[in-house]
Amino acid sequence: MPLPDTTPLLEIRGLSVTIPTPEGDVHAVRAVDLEIGRGDIHGLIGESGSGKTMTGMAMLGLVPKGSRMGAARFHFDGQDLRQQASRLRGRRIGMISQDPAAALNPVLSIRRQIDDVLRTHRDLPRVARRAEALALLAATGLPDPEKVLRSYPHQLSGGMQQRVVIAQALATGADFLIADEPTTALDVSVAMQVLALLRRLVAERNLTVLMITHDMDVIAEACDRVTVLYAGRSVETGPVEEVLHRPAHPYTRALLAALPDAAPRGARLAVVEGNFLDPEPGGCGMTDAPILEVTDLLIRYRAGLFAPRPKPAVNGASFRLERGATLGIVGESGSGKTSLLRAILRLLPVESGAIRLDGQDWLALQGRALRQARQRIGVVSQNPFLSLSPRLTVAEILAEPMLAAGRRPGPAMRDRIAALLSDCGLPAAFLDRRARELSGGQAQRVAIARALALEPRLLVLDEPTSALDVSVQAQILNLLSDLKERHDLSMLFVTHNLKVVAHVADSLLVMRRGDVVEFGPTEQVVHAPAQPYTRELLSFGVHARTARKEPSLCPRSACCPPPPAPPKCPPR
Repeated sequence: MPLPDTTPLLEIRGLSVTIPTPEGDVHAVRAVDLEIGRGDIHGLIGESGSGKTMTGMAMLGLVPKGSRMGAARFHFDGQDLRQQASRLRGRRIGMISQDPAAALNPVLSIRRQIDDVLRTHRDLPRVARRAEALALLAATGLPDPEKVLRSYPHQLSGGMQQRVVIAQALATGADFLIADEPTTALDVSVAMQVLALLRRLVAERNLTVLMITHDMDVIAEACDRVTVLYAGRSVETGPVEEVLHRPAHPYTRALLAALPDAAPRGARLAVVEGNFLDPEPGGCGMTDAPILEVTDLLIRYRAGLFAPRPKPAVNGASFRLERGATLGIVGESGSGKTSLLRAILRLLPVESGAIRLDGQDWLALQGRALRQARQRIGVVSQNPFLSLSPRLTVAEILAEPMLAAGRRPGPAMRDRIAALLSDCGLPAAFLDRRARELSGGQAQRVAIARALALEPRLLVLDEPTSALDVSVQAQILNLLSDLKERHDLSMLFVTHNLKVVAHVADSLLVMRRGDVVEFGPTEQVVHAPAQPYTRELLSFGVHARTARKEPSLCPRSACCPPPPAPPKCPPR
């Protein structure tokens, strides 16, 4: 008796699909690994945009025109799908679409539609094709196949239409079916019937099925194994029981926590945080990935018109800013702080290196994609009076970024403006004031409110307290701390004031003459600096106060002479 074939029917390693668009490349699939055994129902689950459907389309050779596809291994039953997908499509690999009403032609009878598939893929005479169509409809559990064969799609229920689509997929003789959200358009009871039908067909016809879905209940009900996709990458694979009850990856746990039955009745449901629009190639793309990552950044200026070669303003800078953290960038004038900041804001060309913002290749974005992505960065500059238009009221200043982003004026915008101002500690009475009517601290609060108008993920602050006196500086620093906590912000804090940055930053980047001298946790950099320059810089900043003798604040009577008595007025 021959041994059963245990080699996988489908083997994928490192699948990637990149789609060119006018705004730049979209990385629909980045690094998918998938192995499906013969006779299995294998689930592929993830949020919208995770790359599920594009992975299935790649197996069929139906990626968008002009797309670039790569893989270390992309085999179906030993054949390379990169060369053979179009030949295997239909003959060996069939497709069950998400919406049966859209998959069926409304002007053709069911008989004509199944007959077209049989004529295309199987060499059968007309009478045999009709008999096969009736047998296929009967196999899917449809009552009265003769009547269904004479019907048009609009005369069938959603469940019946889906059974017809399954019959069409089987008509090709395919032994591997890609079921793309096959129950989304169906009510619960009909969906369970369709899943039961697929399980029966797998057993009776020795089929293998890839079940693409966003529904954990479908995975639990129908699948043997499951692969979880996030941001175009496979992040977890295993038996359904193990993945659903003992998930190993944070994203899988987050998906399960978002299910309605994961929280008590009436309680707020957990949500999966993060945005994986065109995410970076490495890492998770969610909480595991930094909000900002700079790698080997080189920026050079020409020192003069006749200078022999450009002078580096930033020389190979690399660092990460974790989500929800504050990174301080410090250094003396000419160290490259401002050039680095301008490059991150896309206000300065970069000669080489990479910047990834919130999972995107930041330097590759152009046009509309860049304009949309810019909304994730809020900027607060050094001098609020120079950054605020003297001709506009505070309300108009706060409305400006929202109008520029295409939002329409109206009650919702007015409410948003009032909420922004209140969030930054100013009353609604300030909405009609102009910049000249504000103090320095009030103007900076307005500037911060404007930076938050489009709900950014990252707040970039360029010397935000250097123009303020020490008491107002303390108020602004406290405000920034509150806003960071309240809105889950990440912050990039550029300053020359080491006392300030040591107070607010989680990590410090020290720059000198374009080079990154030191980068690490604030406590480590401040109290155990590794580089002589950092120690020198600190000796004039954070440690300067403790290095000199401070006057004691003793009671005046203990060590200081009493003040002179005020002169007495002569009697009238």
